[in-house]
Amino acid sequence: MIKKILAIVLAAVTVMLVLAACGKKPKEVDVNGIDKPVAYNDNGYAVFDEDGHIRIYDTDEKGKIIYDEQGNPSYKYFDAEGILNHDGIIDTTAYALKVPSGWDCEGTTAYKRGTDKKCKIMVFMASEDGAAIEDFVSQNRAQNADVMKKVKEEYPEKTGKMLTEDFTFGAQELSAYANTYIVTNDSDGKVEHYAVDVFVLFKGQIYDINYLCLNGEGYDESFDFISYVKENFIAK
Repeated sequence: MIKKILAIVLAAVTVMLVLAACGKKPKEVDVNGIDKPVAYNDNGYAVFDEDGHIRIYDTDEKGKIIYDEQGNPSYKYFDAEGILNHDGIIDTTAYALKVPSGWDCEGTTAYKRGTDKKCKIMVFMASEDGAAIEDFVSQNRAQNADVMKKVKEEYPEKTGKMLTEDFTFGAQELSAYANTYIVTNDSDGKVEHYAVDVFVLFKGQIYDINYLCLNGEGYDESFDFISYVKENFIAK
């Protein structure tokens, strides 16, 4: 008799939980100009299928989440072109990147406010051939080292230098290769150009996480871009 009562109580609690869940109305986000109830994962990042469609909640006519008998939310997928900007995050099928405070994101680019978009962070595919990343990085560094040397030849009052760093980061221990380019004015040491390329290998492809301060606009010596990438770039 006691077991029967407990079973009834548990069943009633389950029904109450499901009914309570059905009352939730999810936050909607602009996806390609249409507000959609995006269903993020437990880490707060968007979930995409292999075709670049974003996971959203299945909702009723009142915009409330539909749940199954077990209390699990129902999902469907919406064409998001594989890119979503939300809550200061650039979220794509391949990766997610949380942009710094005081920056705005647009597509796969983040812009520092007050710099007329001259200070920005961009993410793009550098090469589809991930197997050749060492050769790719070697050639890239050789070319840019020459560019930095020519700065002094063409602009005697300026000095260009390139710094390199190789590292792994994240739970997946991604291989990364960073090049930092700095051009300074010899008379006062002012940074007139600053850029960083962080080449990251994942899913068999090479991505470039690029930081650019054109003409030194928006440059902040305290902003450690490489540490920022280690802490905020998530490969999916």
